[in-house]
Amino acid sequence: MSYTVRIDKDLDNIGEGGGGGGTGFTAAVANYSALPAASGVSGAYYWASAIDVVGGVKYPAGAYRSNGTTWEFDTAYTQAAIWGYVANYAALPLGVTVSDPQIGDLVGVNASQGTWILGTQRREGYYKRSAMTGVAATDYGTAPFAGFSQAATQAQVNTGTDTDTFVSPYTFKNSTLLVQSISGTSVFDFGNEGDEASNIIANVNLTNANFKSFTWIPIETTATSIDDFKLNAVSFVVESITDSTNFTIRGVSDNNATGNYTISYIITY
Repeated sequence: MSYTVRIDKDLDNIGEGGGGGGTGFTAAVANYSALPAASGVSGAYYWASAIDVVGGVKYPAGAYRSNGTTWEFDTAYTQAAIWGYVANYAALPLGVTVSDPQIGDLVGVNASQGTWILGTQRREGYYKRSAMTGVAATDYGTAPFAGFSQAATQAQVNTGTDTDTFVSPYTFKNSTLLVQSISGTSVFDFGNEGDEASNIIANVNLTNANFKSFTWIPIETTATSIDDFKLNAVSFVVESITDSTNFTIRGVSDNNATGNYTISYIITY
């Protein structure tokens, strides 16, 4: 079994809620057993960090609020626990032991079952246990509490036409639809009245197939001014791309430049 909990309201307020203020978490404790007597902290919120079993009853990790007499598990602060996954609706666990899904737990049903036209279809998705009677329709209902999230494949993201699935951070980052860039500065030595100068720059991302554009900006230094770029008609191009290894930026001067010329460049791919 695995459990996930999410704090919908952050714990930055721990220690600020006060005993009975009800506006923040008073403290975080190890588990349900470590909570103080509810009668002494009416209205306070505490965070139990781990699942606990007391007298055969499972108490999940999450937020608990004192009502002045007992501790109540507060689902407004805590996401339901995912108990696990089963093949289909008929396989939903109906037991009432501590190892079975408890009230509030989610169980993932991996495949639909039955026939919709006869009213017997039970769709795939997460079913939430709301009772412990041993009857599936009573305990879990006949429709999913929530559907499964389905992530688009890298090919779907790169095509860019699917409107039914979500994009994970990984596939977004690696999408070919995104424009990536390489940037830097480079110094070119034209020597004494030379007409060209080249630099080879290592890079593992650029290929002949993904190259899109090259832009450069002259940088004024003590060696050369912006006017020197203009007077000597200096310009730069990208050439000789060795896929996923390096590329060459070549500078040319129609009027035979002298000395070092520095540029800032951006390559998109």
